[in-house]
Formats: sequence, structure tokens, C-alpha cells
Amino acid sequence: MRKIITTGIGLLALAGATHSAAAADLRAPVIKAPVDVWSWAGVYLGGNVGYSWGRSKTDVQVNRNDNAALLHTTNVEQDLRGAVGGGQIGVNWQSGIWVGGFEADVQATGQKGTAGFTCPAGVCNTVAALPAASRLVTGTVDQKLSWFATLRARLGVTVTPSVLAYATGGVAIGSITTDGRLSGFGTGGVTVSDGFSTNNNSTKTGWTAGVGVEAQLVGNWIGRVEYLYVDLGEVTNNGLLTSNTPPLKVSYSSRVTDSIARIGLSYKFY
Repeated sequence: MRKIITTGIGLLALAGATHSAAAADLRAPVIKAPVDVWSWAGVYLGGNVGYSWGRSKTDVQVNRNDNAALLHTTNVEQDLRGAVGGGQIGVNWQSGIWVGGFEADVQATGQKGTAGFTCPAGVCNTVAALPAASRLVTGTVDQKLSWFATLRARLGVTVTPSVLAYATGGVAIGSITTDGRLSGFGTGGVTVSDGFSTNNNSTKTGWTAGVGVEAQLVGNWIGRVEYLYVDLGEVTNNGLLTSNTPPLKVSYSSRVTDSIARIGLSYKFY
């Protein structure tokens, strides 16, 4: 009897172990969800808005228009301030913490400014009928940056997987409109005035450089804060005041630079 009981207990134990193993085999396997790692690689498209504070430094030269004699030189400065807005498109590649790519953008701006100058008494006007202190010639120059565009390389490093700090630089192109007015005195002390304008906008090519920070906001949406410096080189213009005594030709050479701070929003495509 004892042998039978012992044998029965052994069989039950073996059956229990077999059942436990079978039950363990029947349990569903635990599958860990894959970690969604953000990648900066891909093509993106977006828009931006901001503010710009540019500067135009203008060299002014006044010559007699009849014999080209130099009468006066001076220089004036004007701020070219205004809102900016536009769009950008670019592509990134990523290798570890390093992100490189290219970006192009086009911006419309409201930047404009005015500067003036005065040729000292008796230097640019010799009308004897006027008191010496009143023999003045004055001028204004108005400039406007209507739009600009850039094509830039970018190189950045990921501060965290979803935050990118970068530097950027490349080519800039912009449209600068210049006009102004000259005023003086003609024969007998009659006030004379004439305007000039670049009817065809002067499109200039220069360079740009800047820095920025981008961050993944939600999904494939990317926000950014960016600063750019733009140098569009020199733009030249001429104004005539042939009714002045003596007749005048005024030459302007302006160096136009710009600083832009802007925020942007882009969508990255896979």
C-alpha cells in the first residue's frame, strides 16, 4: 500500500510540473514597444516672421555737372528697419549628434529709411543775390529693401535628440530701391529742386551668416529661433540738379547690411 501511495504522489508531482510547464508555454510573450527616436534627417518646409534692423552707410560726392570739378564730399547713415516674413525649404542629413544640410528662403520686408545732407554755404551754390549764409544745397536719400533671399549651408549638433543648435552661412540676394531729392538756388536766388529714382530696382548679391536653435514640438513639427546677418554690398546712384548755380551732379554709394531676428515653424517629411 505504501508503495502504491508513494508512486501516486510521484505521478501527481510529475503531472503538476508538466502542467506548470505547459501553462508557462501558453502565456503570451512580453513584447516591448520600440522606442521612437527622433531623427532630423529629411526634407522640411515652413514659414517664418520676424523683425530686421538694417543699416545703409552712404558716401556722397557733389561735382559740378559742367566741368566735373569736385565741390564737396560727406557721408550719411540711415536705419532700414521693418518687419520681415517669408518661407523656407531645406534638407538635413544626420550622423550621430551631427546634423548638416542646406536651406533656401525668400523674405518680403518693410524695411526703409531716410537720410539727408547739406553742402556748406557758398560751396555748392554761388548765387550772388543771396546772403552768403543762405547759399546752401541740400539733399535727401531714401532707400527701401523690398525683398531678399538666401541659399545657405547648415551645420549643427543635437543638444538633446529633439533640440538642435546650428550655424549657417551662404549667399544672399536682395532688391534695394533708392530715390531722393536735391534742392538749391538758381539765377536770381529762385529755389530749385529735382528728384531722382532708381526706377528699376537694384538687385544686389552678397553673403549671409547666422545661428539658430530648433526643437521638435509635436509629431513632425519643428519650431525655431534664428538670427541672420546679411551684407548686400554696395549700391550706387546719381542725382542731377542742373538748374542750380552752378549745375550739380551728386553721386551716392551705399553699403547696405541687415540684421534679422525671426521665429519659424516647419514640417519635416519622412
